Amino acid sequence: MKNIDEMTNVEIDLAIAEIEGLRLKFMGTGKVPMLGRMIYSPTTDWSQCGPLIEKYVIHIEWITASNMWCAIIGKVLYGGWDKSLPIAICKAIVRADRYKKENK
Repeated sequence: MKNIDEMTNVEIDLAIAEIEGLRLKFMGTGKVPMLGRMIYSPTTDWSQCGPLIEKYVIHIEWITASNMWCAIIGKVLYGGWDKSLPIAICKAIVRADRYKKENK
């Protein structure tokens, strides 16, 4: 399994879609994930990422020392860090999901 911090935006988007139970189709060469008529990209689209903050009760902080966003889920640190806030949020969700699957 690929390290979350080494995943591309599209790989993170696909992981979020799987966690959310979404059925995506792929446009063109098969590289653009589509949800209905919309490109599915919560790592770049606030209309898709925003609702995830509330659903997963994500705490967000700007870490000045590292010049990055930190998104945290729950009391245990399921964190996502990135210069882009939507990417940090999505990484936190993927990390929390992996932790839950590994510790069943």
